[in-house]
Amino acid sequence: MLKIGQMIKSMRESERVKRAELCRGLCTEATMCKYESGDLIPDCLFFYTVVQRLGKDPGRIYVMISSEEADYFQWKEETATAIEEKAWERLEELLTEHEKETTKINPIIQEQYETYIRALLMAQKGESPETELRYLKHAIECTIPEFETTDWSRLVAGADEINMVLYYLYRRKIHGQKVSREVVERLGGYIEGRITDLLEKVVIYPRYVCAKRMLLDTEEVVEERVREEEKALELLKKAYRIYDLPQILRFLAEDMKKLGKSEWENYEQQGKALEIVMEKYGQPYEFRLECW
Repeated sequence: MLKIGQMIKSMRESERVKRAELCRGLCTEATMCKYESGDLIPDCLFFYTVVQRLGKDPGRIYVMISSEEADYFQWKEETATAIEEKAWERLEELLTEHEKETTKINPIIQEQYETYIRALLMAQKGESPETELRYLKHAIECTIPEFETTDWSRLVAGADEINMVLYYLYRRKIHGQKVSREVVERLGGYIEGRITDLLEKVVIYPRYVCAKRMLLDTEEVVEERVREEEKALELLKKAYRIYDLPQILRFLAEDMKKLGKSEWENYEQQGKALEIVMEKYGQPYEFRLECW
């Protein structure tokens, strides 16, 4: 059985990713070398982030975790539920309780998520856009320094990190700030070229397609949008995943109608039927970039 470090090294070499690229923003190359050699054992947050960066689904890899790590994942699950339910007071309570904890599993990755939560709470409290965006940018730069100017073809990032960048760009647009088409398309190119695992790609590609539509609606050619929406739909079908599917069907119906294609009615009916079923069973169908 492979040890965690050996597993990381094997996947990294298989994906032809340099050690320095993979650990950028997470640890030094020397520390990464010790992880891979087995001289040090990485924590589970580091391991999950690295697996995502290699374009793999960490949910399919089983590793032993400590009780502290299990507690952290339970807390993170509770925060995700609070965000999904828009229970902002509960989210603030969870953050306050967590800040009292002295045990740190991975300070960098934990700081990233906690800063992200603070930014969400700032938005709900109506604090200044500059402050909210500064916190979101800081959260991203915890693990992807200078993400707005860096060449994405030379970066290695996971689905969670990419989703955070998409949310930051969306909030910029909401606040009336310019969103660079080039940055959005770099993200798309990265997802297309670097994330190869179906179960990982289906987590982020449909969300990227929806976010791109929201960010660049007036700048895109409708035929181009339809091609991406259809590809997202096929991915969701292959992976039997319904999350994000209602929004993809809504966008497809709208764009097919603009093109004068009769299929728009089928997509609209499918989307409405799916929303009814999801609502009946208590599943959220509203597309929100802050939920992932």
